Amino acid sequence: MHTMQQTTRPTESLDEPPPGWWRRIRRRALALALVIHLLLLFAFLRSGAAPPAPTLPERSSTVVMIRLPKPPVKKIPEPVASGIKLAARPSVGLPTAKTIERRLTTVPKVDVEPQLTRAAVVDPLPNLAAIDAVASTVATGGTGSAGSGAGSTGSGTGSGAVGKLFEECADAPDRPLAADVYRLPQNTNSVDAMRQRTPIKRVCLSQLDITPRPFRQGFPGLDGLIEWFGLDIRFTVDIASAGRWELGLVSDDGAILSIDGKDVINNDGVHRATARWTQVRLASGVRNFRVRYFQGPREHIALMLVWRKEGDKEFDYIPVSLLGRVAVPSAR
Repeated sequence: MHTMQQTTRPTESLDEPPPGWWRRIRRRALALALVIHLLLLFAFLRSGAAPPAPTLPERSSTVVMIRLPKPPVKKIPEPVASGIKLAARPSVGLPTAKTIERRLTTVPKVDVEPQLTRAAVVDPLPNLAAIDAVASTVATGGTGSAGSGAGSTGSGTGSGAVGKLFEECADAPDRPLAADVYRLPQNTNSVDAMRQRTPIKRVCLSQLDITPRPFRQGFPGLDGLIEWFGLDIRFTVDIASAGRWELGLVSDDGAILSIDGKDVINNDGVHRATARWTQVRLASGVRNFRVRYFQGPREHIALMLVWRKEGDKEFDYIPVSLLGRVAVPSAR
């Protein structure tokens, strides 16, 4: 019997190196893995270094304003009232007043009730150019009990003797306006300066109709007093029936008109012949009027008080028949 000999292939030892083909595969795998890692690393670094995507600005709107030129405004001429006329005064030995024409804008209506409510003063109107023209061409001698005559620098009309603005009250009982005369310091600029002084004389006059003129006559018994003086003039006006009047006060220099103790026109200050106007409502009966006036530097003077009742067309001086003398002036 044949003994079968089994030949066995000796097993490879673990300590033996792998065959060459396996080593080649493993090297290629390692190289491929390395390349992949390098590519991933490069891609990572590239993505981290890339700048951030730009942020788009928000959409906004802009408002553009275009200023168009304003259309021209058509000026509407203001209404012009008729000129002021001083009508003739009642004949009581006094001269006829000169007619003074001038154009003026409509005066705003301001009700004044001296006995009941309040007094109001309207804004001053421009200087009376027409009055200035009259003053430069006519210099009347003034008013007097016997009429008017030749003035100091001009000519007047009338048949009487030379008229005087101011007379002794005892010598002229028909003159209803009594005035206390004050001597004022130089550079006085208000009628208020009379409050701190004592009157030096009392004179009377017929009417507040002293048109702008040179003043060189002075006062009776007070020679040389032609500037820096004050007059506190008091008189009454008998109002027949209640109504509304428009009053105008012209003065050179300052003057203030009061009715029943309340100021209704303030034309104070140093200035040339200037007019101020107001409207008043007066109750019937005897009303107390007062005009405080001062004359500054020589030599022109003016003091005129005119009125017209509502509905009348012409201004006039207050009729002498309505005027009365105040026997004892009230306390200053």
